[in-house]
Amino acid sequence: MIILSEAIKKYIIGTYVITFVYRQQKEGGVLRYISIRPLSPYDAEFLKTMIEIPLDWSFEKSSGTVKFWPQTISEKISSDIEKTVITQLFRIVPEIRRELSEKTLIEKLVEKGWLVLVQNKIIIGRKSLEVNGYEGYIEVILEKNEAWYVMHVKIKIIESDFSKYRRIRLRLQELLRGKMDDQYPFLTLEVELGEYIVPEILKKLDEIYDKVRGVVLG
Repeated sequence: MIILSEAIKKYIIGTYVITFVYRQQKEGGVLRYISIRPLSPYDAEFLKTMIEIPLDWSFEKSSGTVKFWPQTISEKISSDIEKTVITQLFRIVPEIRRELSEKTLIEKLVEKGWLVLVQNKIIIGRKSLEVNGYEGYIEVILEKNEAWYVMHVKIKIIESDFSKYRRIRLRLQELLRGKMDDQYPFLTLEVELGEYIVPEILKKLDEIYDKVRGVVLG
């Protein structure tokens, strides 16, 4: 067996840090361990029973860190393991449930300047791209699935200068590959982004907004 490298995926949820460490091999990646800080031994044992793979765990009292190891590391672990673990933590840890709640998401979107509407359990946010008289906006549609939200983004731009319109169209398609509706002077780009938790949504929206605004100003 040839070990190539390790891959790490980290989620920061309020004061909680959840880390997944994978061993990369020629035949594919396998989960080495999961680290959660802080987590009580009681919640660790409860979490272990709610995950459908055999796990051992240890507790480091000084840092409040729990580590989980698959009992058999040679087997591939489902790519859903991250979603499963965070969903179960959402159910059993009140602080995580609060950080990933719809209420927290709405509050943080409003703080960042998004206009927010909740409609049939779907959150819709819109933020203007207007700069120096320029017209356009970014709209995000979020459909909740417990701790996770399916994220869809729509970018709407109005540009009467055809050369600028063409430049913006090409650049946006390069940056955010999605479904383009090209009807000069109206340009719409729709992008399906998958499932995210609240901190990732906020970070992703900041990145998209900055990229799109940079294209418009450029």
